[in-house]
Amino acid sequence: MTGLNRQAFESLLPSFTQAYQDSQNKPEKRRKRAPGGGRKATLQTIESKLFYSLFGCK
Repeated sequence: MTGLNRQAFESLLPSFTQAYQDSQNKPEKRRKRAPGGGRKATLQTIESKLFYSLFGCK
């Protein structure tokens, strides 16, 4: 569904994980509220987040 086989998907996973964690730890603008508030993510695992991103790009 994404155009990648399982091996390519798993090789992309570590770099996506690092980039995702970096984006969560360093917000681009100053926050008005403390982290942790608001709606919780629907996609719980990092694998599902990568799949969703790849599916959306396709």
